Amino acid sequence: MVTAPPEVEPEIIGELPDPNKTLSPADVTELKHRLALLKKGMTREQALEILNLSSFNVRVTSHAGAFGTIYFLEHGHKLLLSLETGTDAVILRWVEFDGDIWPKSTELPVQRSSAGH
Repeated sequence: MVTAPPEVEPEIIGELPDPNKTLSPADVTELKHRLALLKKGMTREQALEILNLSSFNVRVTSHAGAFGTIYFLEHGHKLLLSLETGTDAVILRWVEFDGDIWPKSTELPVQRSSAGH
């Protein structure tokens, strides 16, 4: 399978980012706050509006893959929007940022009893 190289998405980055800007710890915290606002079933456009990646003023490239769209933010950060095509729009299933998944599950973890009890 041949994969296309990542492309810069001007509608996401807006103006050319400041080459000296980094995704600071405060930026990462803000992005995680925005991720918490995402809901399963919202459109890709709604998710991108909430995330507002251009506000971080870093270069964003994207690559369409089997699970959705991967956004590579400068300095090693990766955001995956898992999408599915619905009847009217492309909708959000889940998001992964640097290994963490959103929306966070509301299910309680299953407590397993030990085999000896």
